Amino acid sequence: MGRIEDFVVFVPFTAPQDVARVQITSLKKNYADGRLLEIISPSPQRIKAPCSVFEICGGCQWQHVDYQEQLHQKQLIVEHALQRIAKEENILILPIIPSPKPFYYRNRAQVRAEGGKVGFYQRHSHNIIEFEKCWIIDEKIDQEISQIKKERVGLDPFKTAKIEIFLSEDGTVYRSLNRAHAEERGFAQVNTEQNMSMIDYICSVLPGPATVDSDNQGSRGNLLDLYCGNGNFSLPLNKMGWRIYGVDSNRSAIHSAREKANAQTFYSAGDCLVEVKKLAAKNRKYEVVLLDPPRIGADESLWPELEKLKAEKLIYISCNPATFARDWARIKKHSPYKIISIQPFDMFPQTFHVELVALIQRNIKNL
Repeated sequence: MGRIEDFVVFVPFTAPQDVARVQITSLKKNYADGRLLEIISPSPQRIKAPCSVFEICGGCQWQHVDYQEQLHQKQLIVEHALQRIAKEENILILPIIPSPKPFYYRNRAQVRAEGGKVGFYQRHSHNIIEFEKCWIIDEKIDQEISQIKKERVGLDPFKTAKIEIFLSEDGTVYRSLNRAHAEERGFAQVNTEQNMSMIDYICSVLPGPATVDSDNQGSRGNLLDLYCGNGNFSLPLNKMGWRIYGVDSNRSAIHSAREKANAQTFYSAGDCLVEVKKLAAKNRKYEVVLLDPPRIGADESLWPELEKLKAEKLIYISCNPATFARDWARIKKHSPYKIISIQPFDMFPQTFHVELVALIQRNIKNL
């Protein structure tokens, strides 16, 4: 983001403190989009991107920026979203936790193929960009893609395919052919090491309960996991003593969660809003509600229904600070909650995406 006097211009592949010549490509009332033509004076934060198809491939946006500066900018993204959208100025936003691996961190990738041509989609198009090596996927997956290229040599260009390659928990490489994203094994965090950091952090702010009410009416020790996926966060919490009820619309993910279930875990396939309404109608209570919605955030109708459960704490996990800030503004309208802290995580190095975990406490004074 740059400015011409006070007018904002968004220019991809620039860096903070660049002096650049830019062509305006789209002019709006309050901002403009631009295209980088020339770097007149490079930023001290600018580095040479290692990938040969960077700026063409649609995967990365920030390989040209020093990693420490990437972390700094992501911290600002979270801060600005809370200030601009939720009108919050004094929220405790903890320092971002870096990814253990700035490169080679992704445990899954999706490639497209037309005959022997294998690669990723080009930015803003469906043109396939071939590459020799991807810098953000696990090297085992990179090797599997090389094998796929060999297998497809000489195929008719009309032999198209969408191939998802992913690592299992034991490091085995699998392929999924022409299926919806994450259909086979359900959604999973793409950065295994950083996902473990998030799990450790959530377990640290939710220590094991002193008592557990197992009659489905009391709240002590009961945790509702909405958009639970395969139980990524709630299964570790169950090991600490929490009694879990998880809901997700992805049946494959629920099946995976049930494979690891026990007498104190209950996973159900369904719409989260519908299930919360049912729970509220039955007067169910939960000490904690954990939410990990998709990038679009939670359904606006969820918040007044969720308030009926009167949870003492909310743990909101978000991969989009803007939709989190919007949802937080909505939560405040319906419930006497306050944010205790927000912990950002760099789940997606070399991109502008940032993950966060918000710890939200019911404000007893306002009841």
